[in-house]
Amino acid sequence: MKHRLLLLDRDGVMELFRWTDGQLAVALRESSEQAAIIGAIYLGRVRSIDLKLDAAFVDIGTQRLGLLPLKKNKVRLTEGQTVIVQVRREGWNEKGPRLSLNVESKVNFDQGTLSEKSPRILVPAPPIWERALSELSLENIEEIHCIRSRNAAEIVEWGKLRLSDLTNRIRTTPTRN
Repeated sequence: MKHRLLLLDRDGVMELFRWTDGQLAVALRESSEQAAIIGAIYLGRVRSIDLKLDAAFVDIGTQRLGLLPLKKNKVRLTEGQTVIVQVRREGWNEKGPRLSLNVESKVNFDQGTLSEKSPRILVPAPPIWERALSELSLENIEEIHCIRSRNAAEIVEWGKLRLSDLTNRIRTTPTRN
């Protein structure tokens, strides 16, 4: 499978289009007002534990409490405890986001972090292009077109850490306003 991506970034709205083998496969849109939280890391506070669900409900400072499965994480938590969690899935309908204690980050958190004021965000969610690229085999990306050189530079830096050859496939194609 070969992938080509187009990243548009205008007026606080970022759109990503991915073609796979010549067919439009993905179209994502994210505004600065309604940014996704997948991948964000929070210092949360356990509000309640539901033994039937074997899960904790964690306040991360968003509209709805996040759901943290306990069986999968094999931990014992108590109400009021602070925890570092990462958002794995957005909330939908009346459900809050799905959380995990398995945090994937280059940032190291020490015990002092747990004594800080909670809830609060520790690491913001990555932009849509980073989430999309993280899901792909980077070797199969033919080209990434960006309309802003700033976005291209961010992807180049990100690519250097993962696949240096990716930087040769990034193009800036400005559009007229």
